[in-house]
Amino acid sequence: MASSTQSIQSVSSDRSNDTRFPFLRLPPELRDKVYSLVLVTRWQIKPDDFTQFERIDGRGLLTTCHLINAEACDILYGKNIFHFDDCWESVYGDLNHVANMNSIYSFLKDIGNRNRLRLRHIELLFQHRDFLFYPDEEWFLNHNRRSYSHARILGRALQLLARGHALRSLGIEIEAINNKDTGEVRKDYIDYPSWPAFMASKKLKQYFLDLKGINEVSIYVECYRNEDVNSIKAFQREMENSAP
Repeated sequence: MASSTQSIQSVSSDRSNDTRFPFLRLPPELRDKVYSLVLVTRWQIKPDDFTQFERIDGRGLLTTCHLINAEACDILYGKNIFHFDDCWESVYGDLNHVANMNSIYSFLKDIGNRNRLRLRHIELLFQHRDFLFYPDEEWFLNHNRRSYSHARILGRALQLLARGHALRSLGIEIEAINNKDTGEVRKDYIDYPSWPAFMASKKLKQYFLDLKGINEVSIYVECYRNEDVNSIKAFQREMENSAP
């Protein structure tokens, strides 16, 4: 009898010393609140900026178990805004640069189809004129093969999304290039407004239109002509009205 009492006391003592919290016993809606607190950021996530992921406190949740990983990924990819831009890549010192859209393709490819379907909000920023200006493939191959290859990478990224996505919003921002000394918009950019250049590639335009079913498309163009306004609005409506 005494040994039985001792064993019961031992089990009771072990339970009292167990500091683990029964997280999975919480209702799903409360678990989602916890995921949102530790995984949703107040800033845009730039996947090519690894320091941003370091600042996400709840990353460890993704490695606990399959169920928590699935629930946490729904929040991580579904409630954050993922931002990509044609970041500068030095070619020959500081004098020549080309646009680089490697980050979006690498990100979409690496996270896999399941997490691509979890994405809800993406922003694209274009700020490099050479990236936009390719009237056709032959012209670009003859003038700037390197930048053309980056444009093709963006096309491949959009094709990945077109295979299956659940995006709710897509932001497209096309900036003018400023003179780094004066801060003024460069004259050559005014001579060649950005929107016609963006629309010049039929393939790129079609890749965007293939992203069917997006609820909200926002387009901001910093440098445009008055006659471009209707074209911008029409393209925006065309993307939003694409049947799923």
